[in-house]
This record gives sequence, structure tokens and C-alpha cells, in this order.
Amino acid sequence: MKRLWSGGGSSEPLARTIVLTSATLSTPGFQNSSRWRAIEIATGVDPSSGMVLTDLTTAIEPVKFGRMRVRFADPRAPAQRLDAAGNIPPEALTYSVAVIRAAMDASGATNGRTLVLVPSYADVERLAPLLPAAIAHRQGTPIQKILEAYRATPGCCLITPGAWVGADLPQGSSKNLVIPRIPSLRPDLAGKAMSRSCSATR
Repeated sequence: MKRLWSGGGSSEPLARTIVLTSATLSTPGFQNSSRWRAIEIATGVDPSSGMVLTDLTTAIEPVKFGRMRVRFADPRAPAQRLDAAGNIPPEALTYSVAVIRAAMDASGATNGRTLVLVPSYADVERLAPLLPAAIAHRQGTPIQKILEAYRATPGCCLITPGAWVGADLPQGSSKNLVIPRIPSLRPDLAGKAMSRSCSATR
């Protein structure tokens, strides 16, 4: 990080823009006045340089874009874990459908759209029969075609695994975002993926 930020003295930085995020920007033992200090030491980032934004709320502009409210799943909700056959427990699927329907009802009342991000097309196939009013992004259909239908249909719901990064969604086009499952690999598959990645970069 120090090389990226400072460039090692007189040389040009390796990255002209760096986005550094943290859940808390805090370290145990540090008070609020020093909550950046550990990050400064580790990365070489200097908030006094005028090049560091330490409070993203100054850039999000709630007056222009509205306020974001986050609601986590009920701690008693059934776990969305895949079994050995790649299936989700029926009670977990039922819970996901109920949450998506509630989001659709809330946003649909004002013609707002609901975006449901899932980890895979298999998740789309699980949810689509239970949510027939939703647009289901099935494998083989280009994401841009699906997004065009989503943008052109007020009050709709889109279930897709293809809009995690780089989705072209204009301001205000989505009222609710639902994430039934986080797209993370099983531990045994994560090791294999890491091994393949290392082999590919050698």
C-alpha cells in the first residue's frame, strides 16, 4: 500500500487513485481522535494531504440521492446453506421469497423497482417459479438485454447473478435491493480456485 500511495520517493505512484475501505476505520485501544492512525501507519496515507476523503457521507449527498437503509436478515432466519447436492433447505427458500415479496410490495406501491442479486443462475431457477411476476435472468441471456427490460418496466423485480459489478442502472431506478445469499465459495472450492489462480499468474 505504501508503494501504491507514495511511489517510493520521487518515482510516480503505481496507482493514481486508491479506494481504501473498512467496516469501522477503528482499532482496539484507539479513541475517535486517533481512529485513522493505525491505517496511516500501515499504508502511508496522510489525511492532512487534502487527497483523502475520510467521511463518505460528504460525497454520497443524501439530499440528491436519498438515504440508504440497511436491514439484515432476522438472526433466527434459516441459514441459506447449500447441501451436498447443491440444494437450499425449503424453509430458507421460503424465507427468501417472503423477503423479496415484501420488497416488491413496498417498492411497487410507488412504481419503484426491486433488484435481487443472487450468486448463481441456479438461484434464479430456484426463485423464478415462486416469483412469477419477477424478471428472471436466465443463463445465456445477455445482461444488457435484461437490464434494458428492467429499466423500461416501472414497478418490476429483477432476479440476476449478473449485476454485481458494472450494472448500468440510472439514478433512482432501484428502490429496493435484496441479497438472499452472499456469493462466496465453499472452503474446499475456494482452495482449488486459489490454486488455479496462482497457477495462471505464474
